[in-house]
Amino acid sequence: MAEQKKEEKIVLERQYIIPLRRRWLRSAKHKRSNAAVKEIYSFLSRHMKTSEDKIKIGRWLNEEVWRCGIKSPPAKIFVKASKKESGIVNVELVELSKKAKKIEEKEKIRKESFEKTKKEKETKAEEEARKAEEKKEKAESEKTDIEKEKEKILLKDGVEHARAPDQAFINKKTESMATERKSVSRAEKHGA
Repeated sequence: MAEQKKEEKIVLERQYIIPLRRRWLRSAKHKRSNAAVKEIYSFLSRHMKTSEDKIKIGRWLNEEVWRCGIKSPPAKIFVKASKKESGIVNVELVELSKKAKKIEEKEKIRKESFEKTKKEKETKAEEEARKAEEKKEKAESEKTDIEKEKEKILLKDGVEHARAPDQAFINKKTESMATERKSVSRAEKHGA
């Protein structure tokens, strides 16, 4: 159905402890976590030699920065950054918490079961379509057999094609109607 995405090779993989406090202390108290996230982007663009547009922050890293709210982000954070051939840098926490690991495992299992059921549905749909085509072909072959038999019968009777009897009936009917008109018109002439 859909083309599978090719896994890009990882060109560069590094681990960093990113100091965030210096940046978020400069910003307003109600914008500190935003400033911390911006610092992660700027730090990684500087050290991984790529633009900030190509940096993708992972789910658990983002949740760790925002865990204590907007006013109190962590002072420093330990991350793993991996750069792909296309220049995209994926960043995630080095060690996930126990809760995060459990959630990741559940999501992985759910995704696998979803893909499995999706494949089963696709195979069922393909099988049903194939069966429908076979039924259609059988019905068409039966129709052609019946039509061939009709043609054989008509050829034995001297009729050239299947429409001929209908046309002959129509011709006889029109002829009889024409003779009736003629007889009526003659009666009118003589009787009147």
